Amino acid sequence: MTDKKRFKIQFKKYLVRCVACALEPTVFNKQVFVLVGEGQNTGKSTFCRWLCPTELNDYFTEYVSQDKDGLIALSSNFLINLDELATLSKVEINALKSFISKDKISVRLPYAKRSTTQPRRANFIGSTNNDEFLVDETGNVRWQCFEVAGIINFAYMKDININDIWRQAYTLYKSGFQYQLTAEELKENEKANSKHLISSSEIELIDKYFQSASRNEGEFKTATDILDFLALRHPAIKLNDRKIGKAMKILGFEKISNYTAEKKHSVKGYFVIAKT
Repeated sequence: MTDKKRFKIQFKKYLVRCVACALEPTVFNKQVFVLVGEGQNTGKSTFCRWLCPTELNDYFTEYVSQDKDGLIALSSNFLINLDELATLSKVEINALKSFISKDKISVRLPYAKRSTTQPRRANFIGSTNNDEFLVDETGNVRWQCFEVAGIINFAYMKDININDIWRQAYTLYKSGFQYQLTAEELKENEKANSKHLISSSEIELIDKYFQSASRNEGEFKTATDILDFLALRHPAIKLNDRKIGKAMKILGFEKISNYTAEKKHSVKGYFVIAKT
């Protein structure tokens, strides 16, 4: 792992969330734990499968459709492995995001006479060989991404009993361990996820021409000002101010209100310095 400290903390929390999600009707695991690493045969998928104890194989699946059967899978499985996220389209990723956000399922089970409401039990884990796979510039709080450096050492399969891992997670759950992400960890997660967003023209061009600055050092520009600046230099590229605002947020530019003498009222924008 490229960030072992963060991985250790968040993997522990993820495992305890899995236990809570499986046992408590009012708790569901909001995050998909994702291993990211270029190249095949590095051990990512094997690790995801190893996490499910043999005794729970009937409650593990690697495919979930976004229909009635998929809804049933959310309430009847312990782990759902999204084996290759890079193969999904932007539309499919956004649809999946909505699907994994469900905390309960209303569906008519096979042979049942009417629909019933079932608690969400399933937890999601995934892997991808594609470094850029996230598509939502407004936020990817549902994903927890961790970069795998090189090939995972398969010795863990022999040295570690997976049942002991889940015993420890269950003990932490019973002890009142705080398994949800804190506000600071959510911010940290968004920052880590930004590296895995599918690049846009707006992100690439803003990063090329501007850097964030303080009020005293920088020049104030609105999203429209930045759009005009970029469009003048790259007229063949189609840009829009809505995506400019999203790109500025992703790149860490702070949006503030600033009074302008020209307009005689405050407008929202950013203090920036042009890169040389």
